[in-house]
Amino acid sequence: MNILVSIIIPSYNTETTIRRCLDSILSQSYPVFEVIVVDDGSNDGSGLICDQYAIQDSRIHCIHTENKGVASARNTGLAEAHGDCVCFVDGDDYVMPDYLCNMLKIAEPEVDLVFSYCINVRDGVAEIPSCRAIKLVDDHLGDLFSFNKNITMTNPWSKLFRLRIIRENNLIFPEGVQIGEDAVFLFRYLQKCKCVVLTDDHDYVYNITSQGSLTKAIYNVDTEIRIRNLIVDCIEKYIDSIHCNETSLNELDRLKRSYLVRILDSLYFSEHYDRTERLSQIRDLPFDELRNFPIRGSIRAKLLAMLLRCGFIRTYDSVRIIAKKLLR
Repeated sequence: MNILVSIIIPSYNTETTIRRCLDSILSQSYPVFEVIVVDDGSNDGSGLICDQYAIQDSRIHCIHTENKGVASARNTGLAEAHGDCVCFVDGDDYVMPDYLCNMLKIAEPEVDLVFSYCINVRDGVAEIPSCRAIKLVDDHLGDLFSFNKNITMTNPWSKLFRLRIIRENNLIFPEGVQIGEDAVFLFRYLQKCKCVVLTDDHDYVYNITSQGSLTKAIYNVDTEIRIRNLIVDCIEKYIDSIHCNETSLNELDRLKRSYLVRILDSLYFSEHYDRTERLSQIRDLPFDELRNFPIRGSIRAKLLAMLLRCGFIRTYDSVRIIAKKLLR
């Protein structure tokens, strides 16, 4: 096997973790790869560390840019990639020694995308999900999101992409959005796939941090609406291009609702919206999705969901304001 893999690492202020990340890549049992580290305007010592690694190993290339965000960093890496395949690794994560080898051994010529399972590490505690290997072709590609509970689906890492498909279809990560760019890229890529394989390996170690996580940050309501519209458009085009089973459709609906929750949260995490503005924004949201809001979680979450399903928007608003005051 002599397939060149381009490993793209976006790095922003990863001084405490980037050595571990790069060491894990240099320890790969499969040696035919290039590493493209994109230092996204870091203001700590991580850029210098990457330069030192590049001097020591010719397979490592470090590109320094202004801080433009993770989407821009990944796009910069894609523009410089020379491999047959591409994978992404975040600078605060790391991979097991057989990460590349295990994905490549099932990346037969007809396989367009390989999913690898990951180990989630939260506060030093590893969570290893159950998994199984499966190959999805043509009419069964829509079954992919049936496995969403056991595999990180919409992130670019823990996956092996074909650079040819990315280049031929001009696929990039959308810049200028603070969250969801991963999902947009993946759904657009999936529309071009004819064969997807899930491994039964846990070779990517995902470090779940409590600080600085974009997935936890909530932005202003206009930004959240723009992000959701972009995500929903990609999901609906994906559904239109492929036959999805009921489980996958339910998971995709859940994903769309998660961005609806973010819009609702943005109205109450900020002090900029008065009651009239909040009620107006909520009434503009898709009613069918509010009506089908799942009733689960804490007692508070169930109450709020019931109010949305019943259309009691004013009462919903009052409960959220009261809860916000009590939590201060």
